[in-house]
Amino acid sequence: MLSPQIFARRQQPTRAASLSPTVWNPADYSSTVDVISGGGLTLTASVGGSGGARSTNPLAAGSAYFEITVNTNNSNAGFSGIAKATIPPDQITNNPSNNTAGLGVYWSGPIFGVGGSGNLGAFANGNVLCVAVNLSSRLAWFRKNAGLWNNSGTADPATSTGGLSYSGMSTFTVYPFTGTGGGGDSSTLNAGASAFAQTMPSGFSSWNALNGV
Repeated sequence: MLSPQIFARRQQPTRAASLSPTVWNPADYSSTVDVISGGGLTLTASVGGSGGARSTNPLAAGSAYFEITVNTNNSNAGFSGIAKATIPPDQITNNPSNNTAGLGVYWSGPIFGVGGSGNLGAFANGNVLCVAVNLSSRLAWFRKNAGLWNNSGTADPATSTGGLSYSGMSTFTVYPFTGTGGGGDSSTLNAGASAFAQTMPSGFSSWNALNGV
């Protein structure tokens, strides 16, 4: 007969194996336009035309934060933020409101897509797009570097105020997304594998951490 201590140990649930860190998905990007490099974190357009990539490790609940650094903005037509599955990446870049595909920021500045409004101003090379998402409430906040969230003096993900609703996306599961609008456009994802350039909002966790990475 098992002792109570041995029985208790055997009843403990087995912990799921951790996922690999979040990167651009090599099975879900515009391979005819873009190249993935830098350990899977950088997407670069090798030719002209619209491209893009969704990440690995989607999320459907919790409060998550990630950053996308615009390395080179040649076209002013790149687009970065969050996206759902099923829509080809190049179509999200072309029109993220198409079939409620995504919500994010064009590198020329406008916040666009389902629920999008506001303008962060054009991204210079090296600028960082900060993305905070309350996945449980389906609200999102964006800022350039340490600027205003959603270009609003009152929006604050830490207090869940002024968020942009992406409930019209009709899905609980979303992915970090980045798109390219022309040759040479390049951006790099940081889902928490390295130190963030800006301060993560209080109450949020990195995208990787919420995935158990």
